[in-house]
Amino acid sequence: MVLRPKIIDRYIWRELILPFIAGVLILLALVLTQTLLKASSVLFGSGVPLRTIATWLFYRLPIMGLYALPVGLMLATSLAVIRLARDNEIMALRLSGVSLLRVFLPLYLAGLVVSGLSFLDSEKIAPRAADAAWRVLRESILGLSGANIKPNLLFRTQDNAFCHVRQVDVRRNTLHYVIFYRLQHSRVAEVLIAEYAQREGDRWWLHNGRRHLFDSQGNKVSTAPFLRWPLALNRDIDKLWQDETKPERMTAREVYTTMVLLREAGERDRAREMEYYFHSKFALPLACLIMAMLAAPLSLRFAHTGYFTGVVLTVVVAFFYNGTMNWCKVFALNGTLSPTLAAWSHIFLFGALALVLLKKM
Repeated sequence: MVLRPKIIDRYIWRELILPFIAGVLILLALVLTQTLLKASSVLFGSGVPLRTIATWLFYRLPIMGLYALPVGLMLATSLAVIRLARDNEIMALRLSGVSLLRVFLPLYLAGLVVSGLSFLDSEKIAPRAADAAWRVLRESILGLSGANIKPNLLFRTQDNAFCHVRQVDVRRNTLHYVIFYRLQHSRVAEVLIAEYAQREGDRWWLHNGRRHLFDSQGNKVSTAPFLRWPLALNRDIDKLWQDETKPERMTAREVYTTMVLLREAGERDRAREMEYYFHSKFALPLACLIMAMLAAPLSLRFAHTGYFTGVVLTVVVAFFYNGTMNWCKVFALNGTLSPTLAAWSHIFLFGALALVLLKKM
């Protein structure tokens, strides 16, 4: 009897479905609990209603899913491979002429599909959900003492202009220490620096500042003080209060635009952070495929020890996987390691390990 490839694929995929769903749900529960514990002092201490907390956690689920999907898929792959190996089904397939790589192919295809779903989540669902989660909390905490002040915001006001605000006071409708940059042909053409800005009707006005003009070479040509100057800022102040540069609330394109903006403004540390998150937007979803590639040969080596080994292997690999990501992130943000290399480090490391294990099978 000759087994058709599609029959093999469907059979192995069926082995993945239930463990994958269970693994993702378990990981989501753990991450949900950890998130709640981290935020408990702020949420419960500020008197935020339980219904608001539950809604906030619900909107956080797509973000948590980005971290749960790779581990959930690894657990499913480990358990599937161990089950097939213990029942001698992998051996039977190999004796019938099916290569080990072909046996693992449906697992890799599953990893590729889940990587695509993870990227779709990162680009389409998670940013909107994160924004909705923030709005839910904002409605509860905006009126709390000390919650009306937001420090150090940088945002684009027009295609060729951006603004840095040291402090946003929502209650007083005031921006403190404002620096407005207007670019021309990628060079600074005008800089306005003011003590504060206030909204009057439909328009913002800068107060007590200086206006600097620059030529096409970037050299300052004039400086003049002003008591009052109009500022083209067509947005609500509570939108300024929100941190629009939070990566989880942005698409990859928006993160890249912000990174370029920060570089132009000379804020290298924040630009480095955005560079890391830009590459993470692609590296994190790809981790689903890498975890499937690693789990298959690794689990086959320990299949004779039982299903519990699959769980242990998943926990151990997940521990080192998260540790690699977190430490490389720390090194990237403090300037020790390239942000690009740091974001892809776990992909390179665990991908190389998967290839080595597969080669030795």
